[in-house]
Amino acid sequence: MENQCCAVRPRHSPVRGRLGGLAGWLGSAAGLALMPKCPACIAAYLALGTGVGISLSAAAHLRTAFMVAGIGLLVGFTVLLLRGSFLSRHQRFRA
Repeated sequence: MENQCCAVRPRHSPVRGRLGGLAGWLGSAAGLALMPKCPACIAAYLALGTGVGISLSAAAHLRTAFMVAGIGLLVGFTVLLLRGSFLSRHQRFRA
């Protein structure tokens, strides 16, 4: 009897990977678009949501950190999307 446990098979389909990357890209873009732009709003939302109050300067640093993280995620997801489409096109031409 042959064991099938070690057989090589793809983990995810290419379409599923691209849709996941697209969903991550759209989520990051929506997060950046909906993020409050003033530090006072961020401090107020944090206080309302968690009960923890922070200073305006800390809220400004938090806003900057969220924006850098959001832009980093957008760049990362964009690279993954472009790399996936480039590789699929390149493999089509090779076959």
